[in-house]
Amino acid sequence: MAAVLNIDADFVPRGLDGVEEKRQWQEAAELKGGSLPREKSHPTFLAQEYSAVILTQGITDEKTYLRARRTGRGTPLTRAERKAVWAIVEYFHAACASIGKLTYAAAAVVAAHIVEHRTGTEGMFDHVLIDEAQDFHAGHWKFLRAVAKHGPNDIFIAEDSHQRIYGQRLVLRDYGIETRGRATRKLRVNYRTTRQNLGYATAILEGTEWIDSEEDIDDLHGYRSVRQGPAPVVLSSASKAEEAEALAAHIRDWTSGEEDVSIGVLTRTNPRKDEIATQLGELGVAVSTGRRTSRERPVAVMTMHNAKGLEFTHVILLDVSREALPQRYLMKGLAPAEADEALQRERALLYVAASRARDVLVVSVVGEASELLPG
Repeated sequence: MAAVLNIDADFVPRGLDGVEEKRQWQEAAELKGGSLPREKSHPTFLAQEYSAVILTQGITDEKTYLRARRTGRGTPLTRAERKAVWAIVEYFHAACASIGKLTYAAAAVVAAHIVEHRTGTEGMFDHVLIDEAQDFHAGHWKFLRAVAKHGPNDIFIAEDSHQRIYGQRLVLRDYGIETRGRATRKLRVNYRTTRQNLGYATAILEGTEWIDSEEDIDDLHGYRSVRQGPAPVVLSSASKAEEAEALAAHIRDWTSGEEDVSIGVLTRTNPRKDEIATQLGELGVAVSTGRRTSRERPVAVMTMHNAKGLEFTHVILLDVSREALPQRYLMKGLAPAEADEALQRERALLYVAASRARDVLVVSVVGEASELLPG
């Protein structure tokens, strides 16, 4: 790894954020991609190839990459295309070195090498507990395998492939983590939300196959809630202004009739978050744009991504329209396999957002409803 990244002892890398990483991949592809098809020189494809194949297998030269397994990568590459991809990766590495930055996945891999160099096969911890494992990238797994001592019950993993809203599906055995034959258990009872909300949320997931980190199909057979509540409400509006007025009325009703109320208004994008926060404020509804609510400000406006891990008594899914969800630009220019993955992440995101509701779920639609909504 060090040979490829050309890291010396004095190199202290900073993180390469997503926008800058995309720009670096685009520049590298334009200069070194040659006749590589557009979908295979796309920044998303290149970033995933880099993480899932090159970082995962610790590849340091073109010869090794040309022979490397690409298990799980849906879009094939010819030998000539692999050569072009490797040229892009080398240019990308040089660009990263020139600005003193690494992708977060690459930085984690470097950290794993440091740990391995210092501890050998000893590791640092007897046991490592991991939650939300479905969203971990290759660097995470390389690092976690390095810090955990090999032994009985060395790594405990909790994951839900239906909540994979970041990154791509990876296989744990590629990182020296073997789970087959070990004790596994599926949790089937949801204690947060009601049967009605859970049924609506899980219906969002229908129509696609979900694969876990053991390469098994992850189904929701038997998944249930122990609580009852009102059916989710789909609220249709002709415009964003009309939508804001309708939501303000619902919020006033909820906050005037109950004391222990927390309301999450969840949006797909940051600009829409800012827009609805302003609209509600102008309609006399005090909101917070952080992750917390209070008695004084029981309404929190945030993106669906930021809502992960939270729960609210009432949830409003904002502007779940065909124009807003899925975010089609994320799939533009991608090969079918990568486009399907991107669409599945959008579906998972909507599922995560809907399942934040403890009691009441309102789905707000402006114009035509999103294709991801049930029914």
